[in-house]
Amino acid sequence: MDCDLAIVGAGPAGLVAARTATELGLSHCVFEAKHRIGGRAYTEHERFGVPVDHGCHWLEGAEVNPFRAYADRHGIAYQRSHRNEHLFGSGAWCPAEDAAAFSDYADQVWAAGREAAAAGNDVALAQVAPPSSRWAGLFGGWCAALTGFEPERVSTVDLARYDERWGAWPVIDGYGALVARYGAKVQVQTDCPVRRIDWAGGGVVLDTGNGSIKAKCALITVSTGVLAADRIRFEPQLPAWKRDAIGGIPMGPAAKVMVGVRAGFIDLLDSQYVRFDNGTSRTAGYQVRPYGRELVIANLAGSFAAELESQGRDAMIEFVLSQMDEMFGSDLRHAVTGADATAWCGDPHVLGGYSIASPGYADCRRLLGKPVGGRLFFAGEAVSLRAFGSAHGAYESARNAVHTIQGCLGPGEPPA
Repeated sequence: MDCDLAIVGAGPAGLVAARTATELGLSHCVFEAKHRIGGRAYTEHERFGVPVDHGCHWLEGAEVNPFRAYADRHGIAYQRSHRNEHLFGSGAWCPAEDAAAFSDYADQVWAAGREAAAAGNDVALAQVAPPSSRWAGLFGGWCAALTGFEPERVSTVDLARYDERWGAWPVIDGYGALVARYGAKVQVQTDCPVRRIDWAGGGVVLDTGNGSIKAKCALITVSTGVLAADRIRFEPQLPAWKRDAIGGIPMGPAAKVMVGVRAGFIDLLDSQYVRFDNGTSRTAGYQVRPYGRELVIANLAGSFAAELESQGRDAMIEFVLSQMDEMFGSDLRHAVTGADATAWCGDPHVLGGYSIASPGYADCRRLLGKPVGGRLFFAGEAVSLRAFGSAHGAYESARNAVHTIQGCLGPGEPPA
């Protein structure tokens, strides 16, 4: 065998798996299809002159998040305070009473979902939401931003299992930059997609962009979008229960549009969050002047995000600018210093934003994390029951998987 463990993917889960394997003395190789590490944790610095996260940005479960502890040890800045929120609709800034009314409605929907889950009803969140409300459309967009899909496609049981007790703090220096630093010493073969995994024999054989490698077992950390699209061919085919689990946890679309604005043009204070209410879920939420930066970051999600992304970068930017025109005035276009948009749904190495279980399929997460044949193991945010959709969910699933692998293989040689 070339190594004990072949790790497929160098996002947060793959990097954590590699570092854990080193701790446990397991020899390993890491293969990444992209030219960089980090996966959906990616911070860009060049276009706007400040760190901008294209993917994950919030330290979910902050108080218990291992990446937050790593940030503390290495002086990576994040913000503990809660964001200030505003509501804009019907061409004007809404009074605080409207924002409170929306918040109350959202709380009612979440509570109804938890009640349904507690009763064992794994149904769509929309099925148990309170009767039609003025806020139903806006809530649909907000639900998509949090989960990846509108309420019609979100499992009540899956949602209720998410542990939201520990806060969510944004990483000022960039979550992607944090993950890149965490994985800087991990030996990764980048630009090296794994195209086929043969697990018919006593171990596994991986066909990669740099040839074949033999290992005792493989840990697959790619997204459910990649697995569902058969971007990696398994021989023999994965069993039906595993394929069903993959199909039951699709990738919810998520996208960002970043707009640089001339200093002094926007008079809102630093780090505001604006919900744009147009009566539908076809809208965006906006981080305005985060950390005092002359920047607006629009968050799009759900089916509308996928639709806009399919129309191309210019369409995404134009939609966001049209809403910003309403919020900040017709002179906005003259104040724009640059704009960019993400494209996670079309990224062949990701194919979506983050995972969410379909109604009736919440228990698929357990099956997704279950090993196959004692040689194929799985990790990533989609495997996590209580922290799915997050980098720390990926972290925990990867550490658990590698400890399980060590138990199957026996103790390795401790690192020198």
